[in-house]
Amino acid sequence: AVQQIPFPLEEVEWDYQTFVSPDSPEVEVGIFAITRERIMNLLRLLADVGLTPDVVTLAPVAAYNAMAYDLQFTEDTQGTILLDVGTSSTDLIVAEAGRVWVRTFPIGGHQFTQAMAEKFNVSYTKADKLKREADSHKHARQILQSMRPVFSDLAQDVQRSIGFYQSIHRDANLTRLIGLGSTFKLPGLKRYLNQQLGMNVYRIENFKRMHIEGPQEGEFQQYAMNFATAYGLALQGLELATLEANLMPAAILKEAMWRRKTKWFALAAGLAVAASAAMFIRPYLDSVEMRGASEPGEIQSAMRTFNRLRTEATAAGVTESGGSDFFATELIGMYENREIMGYVLADLDALMSNVDGNRYHLTEFATQYLPPQP
Repeated sequence: AVQQIPFPLEEVEWDYQTFVSPDSPEVEVGIFAITRERIMNLLRLLADVGLTPDVVTLAPVAAYNAMAYDLQFTEDTQGTILLDVGTSSTDLIVAEAGRVWVRTFPIGGHQFTQAMAEKFNVSYTKADKLKREADSHKHARQILQSMRPVFSDLAQDVQRSIGFYQSIHRDANLTRLIGLGSTFKLPGLKRYLNQQLGMNVYRIENFKRMHIEGPQEGEFQQYAMNFATAYGLALQGLELATLEANLMPAAILKEAMWRRKTKWFALAAGLAVAASAAMFIRPYLDSVEMRGASEPGEIQSAMRTFNRLRTEATAAGVTESGGSDFFATELIGMYENREIMGYVLADLDALMSNVDGNRYHLTEFATQYLPPQP
């Protein structure tokens, strides 16, 4: 990692993944990194709206995960280049069996728009509108001609990237290029790359394994090629991603995890207390309620009978610890001091109410009788 990352390790968040080719015993290691300053700036933006992500990954990693899942990449899948042309940069992802390679260069939709604005001496906003309407505009030829220098720069960067990749992987066999991003809708771009690269060039029109039903289906399909990054992130959240690189700072991830678990610990504590106390809470409440009411004659009669029988049992010696019949002793013990558990619950509730919930979590509640020490 020290040799591959052009920053001190203490200034970056990084992750890695191993790749194994079916035809080679060698194991390749992919390293994914981002500067800590940049990621903290992004996390602060999310924190402003109360969000803490579980996963932070790179856009090309997410795009690869989306296509690997949607097109069902396998060891037999032909060598593929994914070209995600964004607003200000382009991600080139090489996908072969047991291998993923990424390069990013600073050419995107912004450069195409800027070239038109300078050529026609119009505002950036108007140039962007012309770019989007180029396919059906009456001056389509002039519009495309104004963007030709950027077409050329993009093709050269792609060619250089492919050449470098093939120089370090002599066995590479790249046969197709798949375009992503709204800039890839520019008329003539697909044909131009096909001519310059000498390989089949495709454009993602819709996803094969993700569908939206309802009134928004048409709009979703129209902009499907823009959703590859979001698609890949969703797959990683569902643990369906091929690349699992996570650049989320460990300290923040751990803090967020404990913060989320606190409410579950509290709920678990509540459930544990409720389950442990279920056998005596109701009798205790009934006892409290009954103390404030007059006893019916049947109860008074039963209590008189109970006291008489207990006196007779004591006189007969069957309730003593050395007696031959412990049933009577145990039966009386179940009745006596029953209200103690109610006091225990009340004290426990008062104790937990004054405890810092981020530090103390009740996961189990049990009672044990300890006889007085002599």
